Amino acid sequence: MIDETKKPNEDDFPKLPPDLLSSGEKQIVSLFSHIYLSGAQSYFVIIDEPELSISVPWQQRFLQDLIETQLCTGLIAVTHSPFIFENELSAFTLPVSLVSRPAKAATPERLPEKERPKGKRKGRR
Repeated sequence: MIDETKKPNEDDFPKLPPDLLSSGEKQIVSLFSHIYLSGAQSYFVIIDEPELSISVPWQQRFLQDLIETQLCTGLIAVTHSPFIFENELSAFTLPVSLVSRPAKAATPERLPEKERPKGKRKGRR
């Protein structure tokens, strides 16, 4: 049985040499090392497909852990994973279809009057 009231210490976790980590785990170690060791006071993080090469439990914790550093002042994450926002961050997510719309062709009729081309166009009277 795990005692969740006990604070973990360094001896509670096995030591893993970096070459045994997956590429996704190495990226996470790299990102958190940069955040904590660079000396910057804050970060706005933009990340594409943060779920790549990490397990589902790690996907569910990764962005939440990033926010909990208290150094992340903003976060934009684009993902295909249904698991990455299965946590407290789900209240702050939006599917792309709600924040974007299809582009309309920029025909002269759609331009404001002052921006429309002047003169005759071929095929029109």
